[in-house]
Amino acid sequence: MFTSMEELVGRQFGPYRIDATLGQGGMATVYKAYQPAVDRYVAIKILPRHFSDDPQYLGRFRHEAKIVAQLQHPHILPVFDFGERDGYTFLAMPFVHGGTLADTCQGPVAPAVAERIISQICAALKYAHAKGVIHRDLKPSNILIDESGNCLVADFGIAHLDGDATKLTATGAVMGTPAYMAPEQAAGADVGPQSDVYSVGIMLYEMLTGRVPFKAETPLAVAIQHLTAPLPPPRSFNASLTPAVEAVVLKALARSKEDRFSSAEEFATAFGGAVSASQVMQRMETIVGPAATPDVGATLSTPGSRSSVIDTRRTSRVPGYLVVASLAIVAAGAYFWIATWRSPAPTAVESAAAQPPNRVAEPPAAPTAPAESPTAERAAPKPAAPEAPSPRSVSAKPPTVEPPPKTESVKPPTPPTTEAITSAPADNVGRSIAQYQRSCDDGRPVGCANLGMLYLNGTGVPQDEVRAAGLFQRACDGGHLLGCAQLGVMYKNGTGVLNDDRKAFALFERSCDAGNGFGCLHLGDMYASGRGVTTDFTKAIASFQKACDAGNAMACKRVRAASGRQGRRGARGR
Repeated sequence: MFTSMEELVGRQFGPYRIDATLGQGGMATVYKAYQPAVDRYVAIKILPRHFSDDPQYLGRFRHEAKIVAQLQHPHILPVFDFGERDGYTFLAMPFVHGGTLADTCQGPVAPAVAERIISQICAALKYAHAKGVIHRDLKPSNILIDESGNCLVADFGIAHLDGDATKLTATGAVMGTPAYMAPEQAAGADVGPQSDVYSVGIMLYEMLTGRVPFKAETPLAVAIQHLTAPLPPPRSFNASLTPAVEAVVLKALARSKEDRFSSAEEFATAFGGAVSASQVMQRMETIVGPAATPDVGATLSTPGSRSSVIDTRRTSRVPGYLVVASLAIVAAGAYFWIATWRSPAPTAVESAAAQPPNRVAEPPAAPTAPAESPTAERAAPKPAAPEAPSPRSVSAKPPTVEPPPKTESVKPPTPPTTEAITSAPADNVGRSIAQYQRSCDDGRPVGCANLGMLYLNGTGVPQDEVRAAGLFQRACDGGHLLGCAQLGVMYKNGTGVLNDDRKAFALFERSCDAGNGFGCLHLGDMYASGRGVTTDFTKAIASFQKACDAGNAMACKRVRAASGRQGRRGARGR
């Protein structure tokens, strides 16, 4: 018989040998233990004797075991065993090696990383809510992360089960963690699925900004802020967030639960759509932007000041969150067309020149062509067209606008593998499609990559993501680095191909190893999120650094964020 909790360490506890203390909460202590019969480590949650004599605490502990036993889901931590031993009540669960969300996602993280986490948590909540279970204490320390980077929702100690008449708290009593507590929960009112949505919204806010929205000296003061204080817009702490992403967060954190998403599934779907819209914009700005907007290429934010049209007041309902996401995609498309109107003719892109002119000179160029004689036009520029890196002059444009004979003369040179994927000229998309197709058929990977972008975005052709993926594959096979990276994005998002994180990782790694910053940026995200590879923040930082050295501004921000996160993990000895 043991007389204190400290005496349990190093002792045999029924079929378990208790090795170490993992943590202690207000009600129970969690230990790491070994179970020789099945050769596995487990986490044992043990209720102290003085609580075992209290009907309320004992009832709550049994309540947790009863609830979790009903929940069998890949993202909910299961229960192995429950019972009493030597006067102690215990609960045995899997021992998870990866730590918690509080350990692994400190500081701002990329929306794409947050989206994977939120989707898994919401999948668990969708299942629990369908069973009538409301968690009521969702917070980063209650989200465990396994070795594969997957989330497991844990600690259902104060969960509410519909139809259970057992009263484990006094009427109007407040249970939960104030920093993540829904307003109705802080007020002691009835809770529902939207209460859990609010708590997950706070976790998302913290992941995207590096802080919780409300802070105060006492827990009570924090709870009051949830009830009365205006919500600080997420973009006030992280300006790189898009308005679409911010709108989803604001809706999840609406003070009235009727104004929030009606379910965890709806929340996850909306956030996934907003992140996809952000990725479309990032892809356009990274691939097309350097020519037209040199400083925007690696950011996730929308060009200009579109955020001014989003009402970020806490009292707004934001009922059109999907419309906001759609508008973001439309904005990206408009920006894409503006950039393509400014880009040079495809013959210049397929030559050795890597950067197209950053000005619009086409209108004067059109009348200039007929003014010169055909013989003069063919005598001077024809020898210069294959070499032509130099001039950003207006006089060099008429030869590049010349029909097919010019493209025939440019075929022999092999494009560099780092050549940027460009957009089709807006003045003659049909001709560009034919030229890109001919270039691709002739075995030039840049032509396949350019054609893939047109099919991916539905520019001048019906949108066909499957065909786009095939063209990026041909470009990648031909050694085009951005083609490999773009194909990786499609495997990562399941666009045009089946989702395959391992293939995406391999493509990003190949692209990054050859010095492509876009590939390094995505490779860092894969290491940071554990998608397709074991989570490794050291390698994530190294990949972000390579992308940063290649001129990717977003990667530079992630280097700083990831370095701070790794430093905090190191300080804890993890």
